[in-house]
Amino acid sequence: MIDFAELKTVLAPMYRVGSPAFRARCESAGADLSYHVMLAQSPPALVDAETLSLSGKPTAVQLIGSDPRILANQAAALEAELKGALALIDINLGCPLARITGLGAGAALMQDMPLIERLLKAVVAAVDLPVTAKIRKGYSDGEDRAVELAQRAEACGIAAICVHGRTAAQQFEGVADKTVVGRVKQALAIPVFASGDVLGSASAIEYLHTYGADAVMVARGARDNPAIFGEIKRALC
Repeated sequence: MIDFAELKTVLAPMYRVGSPAFRARCESAGADLSYHVMLAQSPPALVDAETLSLSGKPTAVQLIGSDPRILANQAAALEAELKGALALIDINLGCPLARITGLGAGAALMQDMPLIERLLKAVVAAVDLPVTAKIRKGYSDGEDRAVELAQRAEACGIAAICVHGRTAAQQFEGVADKTVVGRVKQALAIPVFASGDVLGSASAIEYLHTYGADAVMVARGARDNPAIFGEIKRALC
């Protein structure tokens, strides 16, 4: 079972980037956890233990979808297939890309809180592994629903949550609102990961020390510079 207290630097799941070789490179540099590429609910997509990780470390898998039954079944199948190679199962509630939100998945789910609750409860009940979720500040411009959603998710039994300080409408433009992470952290008892503009050790330390994040999740910063994980670890010493 994964020990969330030992996590400080996490490689985010990235479409077309998170190959086993890339994840192994980031783990060698200092990433405490990495994610397999995002898996969509349809058609069913499974991975095998041999391609999940080249480093031998347990790897997380993120699922994208909007049907509680389908995602619960997929999570159970992954757990049964991968056994000790799988660290946790994450539910994506924050992807802003049109090809995802157009299907009612990713960040689009933030517009339907009751559906999110049904989805998370179904997946949590289907597996023994920890279940986590990744959210955004909100869906539309000016919306700030992260604390509400995070509290609902915690009540559904998730083990940790990752917060990105942009709305879905912002995509990856502008500056991430780091204060959202601090407000979510104060409202929850479970670990909170920070995401958004972690492009160097300074931003990571700000999330960890100023806003109380338990870990930082790095995406574009790692894509452009896998050594960022070592830089963050050295800055923490």
